[in-house]
Amino acid sequence: MKFTGIEDVDRALRIIPKKLNKKVLNSAYRKGATILIKDARSRSPVGESQNLKKSIGTETVKADNDEAAVRVGPRRKKKKPSMQGWHSHLVEYGTKSRSPVDKKKLVFRNKQGKRIFVDSVAPMKAQPFMRPAIDATKSQVQEKIRIEIGNVLEKELRRRLPR
Repeated sequence: MKFTGIEDVDRALRIIPKKLNKKVLNSAYRKGATILIKDARSRSPVGESQNLKKSIGTETVKADNDEAAVRVGPRRKKKKPSMQGWHSHLVEYGTKSRSPVDKKKLVFRNKQGKRIFVDSVAPMKAQPFMRPAIDATKSQVQEKIRIEIGNVLEKELRRRLPR
């Protein structure tokens, strides 16, 4: 079975039930995302804990109209050690210098939970890792997704269509 254009893929997707469509697409998106994840991890700055690098992965998200959607990037669930990428936006885009507005000092907590008081915080230079990874792997990811969708559609159509 050969798919020659988007019309063939669209026709095939209509034969397969909606729930399976979403499953097929999410699976293909995740497999395509592995290319992007590897590249982003190789580009991410590595700190003492390596939390940012470890947190880069995929999450299935609820999309409008019951469509398939997968988010790729640092995951931010604080309860899971592998998902401690809550600071990724600060690394990707950098920060400005900060000083207190109304208070006399800025207050932070260290790893032991002890409060630290400072007059100001110096800016942090941006260290982009996701955008360069996306730009470098976009065509490879799209090709992988296309191949995965084609493989699954072919398998499902062979199963469902009379011979």
